[in-house]
Amino acid sequence: MTDTDLPTEVTARISNSAAPARALREHHDLQLEAVCLTTGIDPERLWQIEGGDIPTPDERAKLAAVYGVEESVFGAP
Repeated sequence: MTDTDLPTEVTARISNSAAPARALREHHDLQLEAVCLTTGIDPERLWQIEGGDIPTPDERAKLAAVYGVEESVFGAP
């Protein structure tokens, strides 16, 4: 799924300044802790990413795999 193929709800939230990681997590009805367990990303770090920090290439790859989207959805440094 590309960033242009995202569900309308997700693109609307991103357009309204939500971080893609948070919009996708909430769209998939997942708890932050569940995503952390699946990705190996520390909860504090995921909270930062969901607050707008740009994820590292490794974090982008892990999040893209969980949500079934391309890494470009999460931005690039």
